[in-house]
Amino acid sequence: MDTVARKVLPQTVRNLIRPEVYLARRGVQKLRQLSGQTGRLPDFLILGAQKAGTTTLYDLIMRHPGTAAARTKEISYFDRFHRWGPDWYRSNFPDGTALTGEATPCYLFVPEAARRIADTLPPTTRFIVLLRDPVDRAISHYFHERRLGYEPLTLAKALDAEPRRTGPDAGVLLGRRHEHRTQGQSFAYVGRGRYAEQLKRYFALFPRENFLIETSDRFFAEPLAVLAEVHAFLGLPPHTPPRVRPRNVGVYAGRVPPEILVRLSTTFAPENARLADLLNRPLPW
Repeated sequence: MDTVARKVLPQTVRNLIRPEVYLARRGVQKLRQLSGQTGRLPDFLILGAQKAGTTTLYDLIMRHPGTAAARTKEISYFDRFHRWGPDWYRSNFPDGTALTGEATPCYLFVPEAARRIADTLPPTTRFIVLLRDPVDRAISHYFHERRLGYEPLTLAKALDAEPRRTGPDAGVLLGRRHEHRTQGQSFAYVGRGRYAEQLKRYFALFPRENFLIETSDRFFAEPLAVLAEVHAFLGLPPHTPPRVRPRNVGVYAGRVPPEILVRLSTTFAPENARLADLLNRPLPW
């Protein structure tokens, strides 16, 4: 949905038309595939995490004159639309020699995505990961689901219900089946913050040097410095965009009870320790 629509239409109306817009976009790509307009495979993926600044980072990368954007930032091929096949995936990318890639933050979380990526993309593929304080990420994720109209529960009740809602029997959300969003993805507020186990899946399939892992804290504080590192990692010459503007920012300040923050901090403490050990560096959380 374009920026003008986001500013003008009420959230409830956007929630109604958003799935249809997404379906239409993917249908257009299907027509491109059927007409033989397939592009090439991406050079890089931004794997996640969700609500960690991936939209902003992708936008900044695509301002480099040596890059060419995918048809849409989040293609969701390796998690939700894998059944559409590799030709459809390629149709989302341009031809030519310019660097291209996509950013689907569910790829880091969905277990099947890592193996599908390894089976489809060359071993030279580069991966970028932004990791946000899992407490802040979980809260931002919850309010994101509320805005989209998926989450009817209070934050405390949603955290209580997460094991049941994200278990092996978690199904597609009713009423929006063509989005192929499952409860296991939408309601994994704590699950998505278990970064160490998610990264290990990828480290088992690709060399560690294929990964650039940065924290959202540093990206939000020093976006141009992080962007320069990303350019170097991708083999792009230095380039400074004329403007840095955060994208897809949620607002929820002052709405979280202190006991929820304590609960989440306690939950994530051992997870953060495992992540620091895996990355062999301290974390800012």
